Amino acid sequence: DINEGADWASSLAVIDDVDHFLFDGDGLGAGLRRQITDYFSGKKVTVTMFKGSESPFDEDAPYQAGAWTDEVVQGDNVRTIGDVFRNKRAQFYYTLADRLYRTYRAVEHGEYADPDEMLSFDKEAIGENILNKLFAELTQIQRKFNGNGKLELMTKVEMKQKLGIPSPNLADALMMCMHCPALVREETEIYVPSSSGW
Repeated sequence: DINEGADWASSLAVIDDVDHFLFDGDGLGAGLRRQITDYFSGKKVTVTMFKGSESPFDEDAPYQAGAWTDEVVQGDNVRTIGDVFRNKRAQFYYTLADRLYRTYRAVEHGEYADPDEMLSFDKEAIGENILNKLFAELTQIQRKFNGNGKLELMTKVEMKQKLGIPSPNLADALMMCMHCPALVREETEIYVPSSSGW
């Protein structure tokens, strides 16, 4: 049951003392907004509803593909994130792919990559079975061609109906982690006692 799943994830987030909780707001997740918001009410947790169907995040920013990080995107060859991607789902799956590619180039070819732009997995902490399922899901997501030339991926419904592939839940959870909006912290007065007694 989706409500039980939301309760389980929310309670685990509180136990783990997270400061940010991100949930899928498309499809079945759309009905969880009030439940999740109520659960975190009064707690110091930023709650973000991710909607992969929405227009790309920061769509006017220039897009720099991970495979071409040596090329400087400037002048006439600038394409914005909105020019390249149909929606957030495509944008952040490609962000995930770019991070994995940079990590591969660093590990296999010794090329420098900013550690903040890389991604690795702890097999012992995650477990081999979960990692294998995640990697299988990541490799099954298909690109969809459209008339506007923007990158788009098959929806979960299309994957199920056309290819018989179940919803890539682990892959979607990892993809949503690529969405890191800047958080604006509230200013608070914090009293720090002086060690000298002043």
